[in-house]
Amino acid sequence: MPRLFLLLVLMIPVSVAALWLINHPGYVIIKWFSYEIRVAVVLALFLLILLLVVVSWLTLLVWQLFSWRGRRHYKRRLQQTEQGLESLSRAVTALAMQDPRGAEKSLKHAIQRLPQSALPRLLASQLAQAQGDNKTSGEHLRHLLGHKETAHFATRRLIEQKLKSGDEKEALRLAVEADHAHPRDPWILRSLMDLYLRAGRYRDVLQRSEGWKIGSPLSEAERKRYAAISHYFLAQEAADAQTSYRELRHATHYAPNFVPATLALLQHFQTAGQMSRALHLLKDSWSASPPAMLVENALAVIELLPPSRRARIARRITSNAKDTAESAYLRARVYVGLEQYESAAELLRSAIKTHDRKLLYALMAEIAPHLGAESDASVWLKRAMDAPNEPHWHCRACGVSQREWELHCHQCGALDQSLWQQPELTKTELQPR
Repeated sequence: MPRLFLLLVLMIPVSVAALWLINHPGYVIIKWFSYEIRVAVVLALFLLILLLVVVSWLTLLVWQLFSWRGRRHYKRRLQQTEQGLESLSRAVTALAMQDPRGAEKSLKHAIQRLPQSALPRLLASQLAQAQGDNKTSGEHLRHLLGHKETAHFATRRLIEQKLKSGDEKEALRLAVEADHAHPRDPWILRSLMDLYLRAGRYRDVLQRSEGWKIGSPLSEAERKRYAAISHYFLAQEAADAQTSYRELRHATHYAPNFVPATLALLQHFQTAGQMSRALHLLKDSWSASPPAMLVENALAVIELLPPSRRARIARRITSNAKDTAESAYLRARVYVGLEQYESAAELLRSAIKTHDRKLLYALMAEIAPHLGAESDASVWLKRAMDAPNEPHWHCRACGVSQREWELHCHQCGALDQSLWQQPELTKTELQPR
């Protein structure tokens, strides 16, 4: 309707001009050589308009002839795009109906008809990954690397696949390239740190963690943890004791609760005969680290001291964590070594009120005969058997138990997920029945 109205409006001035020319006829004289052509103005305008129409039609015909191949190619591409979108819609519908075979078939047609689109390959990669076909998924992901929109996602998935398949060298190469392209991605940087640690490139980890604060996608706690782990392993590889000591000091400085570094530093002090420094480290670490990991080391250091100092040193070491079961156990063991069984029993009875622990009951069973209560030893042993399991290392990622701290879980391969699990505290009776 608006177009018709516009046409009528334009016809008004045209009609007025035509009527004016009819009422005021005139002629156009054309002289060419010795000829003189006299044409009415109305006829000349008509011939001019006819000439313009013919020229326009010829121009359009020539353009149609020269652009025929390109228009035909464009039309075929448009048809392929429409068919590809239809196949893609069928694939999504099949996935929603939980029909993986139908989805896979439709995605193949969509990939053939939409070779430049990333979406069909993205869905095909996800479907192959869900079906456990890492090879097919990897092929699609490599194609996705060529698309700006999906390159980051494809890189992350390829790194995960290479890690699972054990191809750490290729995973490291991909991680380095991804880190250059996306330096602010925390997942990429964590993966790069993990791969550096797997490859033993501890200096590279220190370069990305030690002292790097501005612009780092990792938190300060994460950077310190990575630095502590790197220094710890550099200490294991050190050729001399002085270098090992220096690396261990760095490790315990960055992460005071990093038990492996603390134990290694204690061993260094014991080997070097530096008992005062060993005792100082034990006192500082007793509340920061899981005490159960330090008990045997603390006893080994205390037994080298004169008997008159042992009980006082044990109290001093445990002063920062007096109410833990390990503190009571350590002091009781010292009293047992000094044959002060009543003092040991008093400490253990007080601790048993709030801690249901095997090690406390086992030590009570050990000293019961020295207190003239041989019959109670079996009762304490039974309570030790019924008590919850002692604290142990376990993987936070998969939950598997571990005998000692592991950098990478032997079950799932997760990095630095070993956690010292403490049992729940329960109240128990003071005296066995």
